[in-house]
Formats: sequence, C-alpha cells, structure tokens
Amino acid sequence: MKKGLALAAVMVFSFSLFAPVPEADARNRGNFRERVCNFFERREIREWGRFDQDRQRSLNRVQFWVNIQDRWNCAADDTIVGELVERKQFSTLATALTEAGLVDTFNGEGDFTVFAPTNQAFEKLGAETIEAVLADKDLLTNILAYHVVDPAQVGSAVPSDVAVTLSSAPMFNGQSVDIEVRGGELFINDSQVIVTDLKTTNGIVHVIDTVLLPS
Repeated sequence: MKKGLALAAVMVFSFSLFAPVPEADARNRGNFRERVCNFFERREIREWGRFDQDRQRSLNRVQFWVNIQDRWNCAADDTIVGELVERKQFSTLATALTEAGLVDTFNGEGDFTVFAPTNQAFEKLGAETIEAVLADKDLLTNILAYHVVDPAQVGSAVPSDVAVTLSSAPMFNGQSVDIEVRGGELFINDSQVIVTDLKTTNGIVHVIDTVLLPS
C-alpha cells in the first residue's frame, strides 16, 4: 500500500513538473530542475570516488546517474576537460592532456567524441611505460588523438546508440578504430566501453577500460 502511494505521488509530481505553467512559475520550475540535475551530477561524481572499492557496483551506479541526467534533459555545464578533472578516476588522462598541450583544444568549441581511459586503464601499461609516454610529447599526442573521433569526418558527436551501429570510426590522428558489440557490450578495438554518454558542453565522453594504442 505504501509503495502504491509513493508511486502515485511520484507520478503526480512528474506530471506537475512538465505541465504548462505561467512564465514566473516556469522560471521557478527551471531553477528547481537545475538543482535536481546538480544533485544527480553530484551523486554520479561521488560514485566515481568509490571506484577503487567496488568497481562493478560503482560503474553500474555511475551509468544509472548518467542515464537519469539524460532522461531529465539536464544541460551539460562543463567542457570535456572540466568534466574529466572533476572525476578523480581520470586524473592520469587529465595529466596527459596537460603534458600534450591539448587542454585548450578540449576546453574549446567543438562536438568531440572522446573515449576516456580510467586511471586503471593506464595502470595496465605499467609505470615505466606511462612515464616514458608522458616524456615524449609527439608519442603522447598521437595516442591521445587516437581516443578522439575526428569531428571533421563524422560531423557531430557520436552517442552510444549511434556507435553500436558502426563498424569503425575515423580518429583525430588519421587512423581508425574498430567498433564491435560483443555479448551486448560495446568494444573499441579490444577496449570495452564501461560507461556511455557522459555529456559535456563540447561533446560526449565514453569511458573505456583499456588505453587505445595506434599502430
């Protein structure tokens, strides 16, 4: 009985949220939506902070909060770089972008699609390899560019529902990646996409579990 009443209350609340209202009330409703969206984003970011404790549970919850933001049409409020910096699991990637001098590029205007490796993805390379790559700007830039779909060729950012229909994609470094669905999971080459459709003001981020290495 209590569950039924709770569900009814949620339905009434949802209807009232989207029902036509006077302009002043609409502004208040918009402010409320913004606060709710900020709450969803904070929960998502908090789950990224639990990634090391329980990886799969954290990933499931992150994707849940990302999906909720999408369903509420929450507007992105930061660039690709800003979103990555805010989430602790991308600190290595953020450092790499800084070392390669690409921060301004991915803070600027665009419609990018980025496959973002987590810190754990970089750790698979080994500490010595990471240090060597960070010290070689040309190599580092080439690797990072291999994680970004070339917007000049695809025309717009690539959400997951489009990515699953593709067999390949041209990347920013001039090479291509293979795209395949295996067992219901999306793979870029041999890297699994573990979180999809993190929206930013200048594109979309898909999270991957393995660093992509160009040939």
